[in-house]
Amino acid sequence: MTTTAHEHHHDEAAPEAVHAMVLFGDKTLYLSHMPLFSPPHNDQVILQVSLTKDGENPEERYREDRESSGTPFYSVKPPAMHLHVLEEGASFVGDVHRNSYEDDDGELVDSGVTVTVQNVVYTHKLDPKTNNPSGDRNYLCFGQPSEFFAAHQITSAPSFDQIMSVTILDDGAARQPMPQASLMTVPGTDDAASRLQAGDAAEAQFVIDPGTRGEHKAGSNITVGEEIFFDDRFLDG
Repeated sequence: MTTTAHEHHHDEAAPEAVHAMVLFGDKTLYLSHMPLFSPPHNDQVILQVSLTKDGENPEERYREDRESSGTPFYSVKPPAMHLHVLEEGASFVGDVHRNSYEDDDGELVDSGVTVTVQNVVYTHKLDPKTNNPSGDRNYLCFGQPSEFFAAHQITSAPSFDQIMSVTILDDGAARQPMPQASLMTVPGTDDAASRLQAGDAAEAQFVIDPGTRGEHKAGSNITVGEEIFFDDRFLDG
């Protein structure tokens, strides 16, 4: 299984498509592709991004709207594209919505926003026949000290898509930036019903900087904060 952040799988045969993205973060902003197991949407992709717009500040508008609405889930509607073009430095123009732009409660917050990729946090081609590597609950942990997130690592079908904030309680691990996703494993059944939820406390094992020369393991207790996004409707294989 590939967990390195910069190995993109090009599938030139796949058509361009509109790839729905979850927008989250405060100090640092991220996009997470809402995947399927079927092409052309069968990639789990997490990106660190910036938002710009001539004469305006869409990042502050997003933060202010989130603060006033209390809504954790925002989405970005990009133009039709191939996911593999989203390398560091790539950009596109899209629209920011409160909730999902694909649902009835999706409300436009800002249009014509330039989204620029600052860092590829994680990318992996999905295969519903992939085995769970640990047999436990597997998450992708990333972020900066005082603002860490965990996204469920999608492996075998059926699966689920989930993003939440987490607090790492071990000082050593909590002080270490994770610009690329670290594998975070928590004992338990890796299904939607048993997923980590807000308020949970757990003992986690980390593989930090996986697939690089700096790869190493660490353990820490964690607490789970707000669940930003959850969906199990489209990953049944």
